[in-house]
Amino acid sequence: MVRSSRKIGASTLAEVLISMVVLTLVVLAVLGILIQSSYLEQNDAEQTEVLALAQGLLEAQLDEARVLEQFNALESVSMTPTVDPNYLYEQRVTDMPLRMKKISISVFYADPNNPSVPDASRERGGRALTLSVAVVEPTT
Repeated sequence: MVRSSRKIGASTLAEVLISMVVLTLVVLAVLGILIQSSYLEQNDAEQTEVLALAQGLLEAQLDEARVLEQFNALESVSMTPTVDPNYLYEQRVTDMPLRMKKISISVFYADPNNPSVPDASRERGGRALTLSVAVVEPTT
């Protein structure tokens, strides 16, 4: 009788090892989620920065396009550094029907070794984002 009560209250080595394996798997899963969350947060912050930069460049061109002389002078711009040395931008202006122009701003990650060229080691040849807008020729 004493022997059976000891058997019920005590854990075997196999049970302890199994519980340790289960605990380890749970801890690793939670750790993986935390690492992925940190990566996504960093990526989101970077994308927000790129979007704000591209939007500012595009809005500057839109302000200029509201004046007829400056609308007619809109032209494409090749790789140009931005206010942030980590990025470059390219502007393309395309004539469209009905006295319109399409302005596209592409923001690229700058190569850390040569900041005047895009970082080709990144996805899409270093292009981070492209924004476009169509502008109608001003009447006055």
